[in-house]
Amino acid sequence: MIRYSFLTSIPTIYLTLIVMAIMLVFFWIGIWVRKKRQLETDESSLGAVEGALLGLLALLLGFTFSLSNSRYDSRLKVIIEEANDIGTAVLRADLYPDSIRDAFRAEFKNMWKSVLSFLRPGKIYLG
Repeated sequence: MIRYSFLTSIPTIYLTLIVMAIMLVFFWIGIWVRKKRQLETDESSLGAVEGALLGLLALLLGFTFSLSNSRYDSRLKVIIEEANDIGTAVLRADLYPDSIRDAFRAEFKNMWKSVLSFLRPGKIYLG
């Protein structure tokens, strides 16, 4: 039995909005902490530290997008290969006599239903 993460059942737009809201909250917290620290220390800039942290954040963000893109591409490739294999099997079923061919087609129809029900939690559609 395949166990899914709760993230696969949540639509992508909701995840995007949640992450944006969290980013805005932490942005406002950062502004508040910076103003409070400037009042205490009278330092106007932390340029080198800010630059290093932003560089590390950009690097982390780049790796994250790269990994998610490669994972999506590999999953899409597997889905396309499976669809091609099932299509080839359906074409090969045409070589059998009518009674066996009808049984094969019924089984392939059930298999397509199970494949589509498997794809629905991730909401990946090819068309």
